[in-house]
Amino acid sequence: MENGYENIPACVQYLANPLTQPASACSYLRSPTMVAVRFLVSILVVACPCAMGLATPTAVMVGTGKGASIGVLIKGGEVLEQANRIKTVLFDKTGTLTEGKMRITDCEIVNNFTPEYALPAVAIVEGSTKHPIAAAIVEYCESVLSRSAPAPPTSSPNGQAKKASPVGSVSSEDASIPIAASPALVNPAAIEVLKAATTPGRGIECTLDYNGAEVVVRVGSIAFIEEICEIPTWVWSKIDNLYGNGKTVVVASIDGQLCGFFGVMDTIKQESRDCIDLLQNKFGISVHMVTGDNKKAAVHVATYLGIPHDNIHAEVLPQDKVRVVEEQQGATVATSKYGTMVSRKSVPGQDDNKRKIVAFVGDGINDAAALTQADVGIAVGAGTEIALQSADVVLIRNCLYDVLTTIDLSKATMKRIWLNFFWASGYNIVAIPLACGIFYPFFQWQLPPLSAGIAMMCSSLIVLLCSLSLKLWKNPYTKKREELTQRAPQQV
Repeated sequence: MENGYENIPACVQYLANPLTQPASACSYLRSPTMVAVRFLVSILVVACPCAMGLATPTAVMVGTGKGASIGVLIKGGEVLEQANRIKTVLFDKTGTLTEGKMRITDCEIVNNFTPEYALPAVAIVEGSTKHPIAAAIVEYCESVLSRSAPAPPTSSPNGQAKKASPVGSVSSEDASIPIAASPALVNPAAIEVLKAATTPGRGIECTLDYNGAEVVVRVGSIAFIEEICEIPTWVWSKIDNLYGNGKTVVVASIDGQLCGFFGVMDTIKQESRDCIDLLQNKFGISVHMVTGDNKKAAVHVATYLGIPHDNIHAEVLPQDKVRVVEEQQGATVATSKYGTMVSRKSVPGQDDNKRKIVAFVGDGINDAAALTQADVGIAVGAGTEIALQSADVVLIRNCLYDVLTTIDLSKATMKRIWLNFFWASGYNIVAIPLACGIFYPFFQWQLPPLSAGIAMMCSSLIVLLCSLSLKLWKNPYTKKREELTQRAPQQV
């Protein structure tokens, strides 16, 4: 027995003593070494950060799951946190605040063009795009040109002679005006699109082979048409009147000459007005409307919806929607050799805590960049695929009440997270001093390791139950959404 091995039997006997001699066991457990070991084990068990670690992820998991069950897809916990602090909501108008189901209420053909010649060309050009206004124009043109009837009447329904007009008028509200069927639409091969170029937010230009002749047709906004032709004063007065009634105006030209214009009416979603009122008055959120429409048409819609006129952003091109979002955020824009780079940082000297959290609600391809730039991008379910991919929140039901649901659910989730942190922190504040033996000098009492384990388990269980209680959260807007089918649609 060399090199200390002779001590092994003595060590074994010392460790086995508590098991073979009960009296020795009591003294062993009360020895300073074992008391210190028990303190160590209790502290390690109690200080395990399970409850603290479960506080956020469990609440986020239950919150996003609850949202999915009611038709609100939320992409991550950061979105829930941001939605809780939203200060400004920007709404796209067409397809978001409105149904996006356009109908043509007015059409005038000017400059000696005839409906039989102009409307087929316009329909073919608009048929090259998927914009809802284009679809309405195509449907209208096909409807008008499919009619066949005798020559237009020379008197109005009340018997009075109609005043001569320098243009040919075709109105969906005056179905008594007949237009002969057009061979061009009956036989689509009569018109062929040779070249097409779309300018986002402005319009489309096509070169057509029209019955053997090559013509250039433009359809779009007034600014788009004014680039190649002048709009007479008397036409402007008619267009202003359409704008004053909240209608969108689409203008067309053929070979550089103004050939006509259309008045387009949309339908406001039934819940839009109530949703905006709740955002402003219940949540204290500033509501803005962003649209490419004329200022007068935008004011008409905003007045009905209760949006302050200072919060109207009209005649905004798709690429400028990002700029509107940045302005509301108080963001800065850096320019480099690679182009414009968007920064979500606050402006110099601005407190980050005072920076506005901005949400953007949209549905179209034109809204994708703004949805990405916004702190919370919300896409309605009927939107385009690229909009749905760019958004942080997707509303499956295409109902604006779900914007309110998102904010309410976010607030409920954040309350659970804070409650979880409060409990987990309170547990640690109380349990760790007990495990350290705060009462040991006075009462010779220490927290047993078994009790420490039970306390730690109960703490984690309480956090889990608190998070799971989110499943009991009730959507306060379910009844309002059910009542939508009983309301009549509101015209813009």
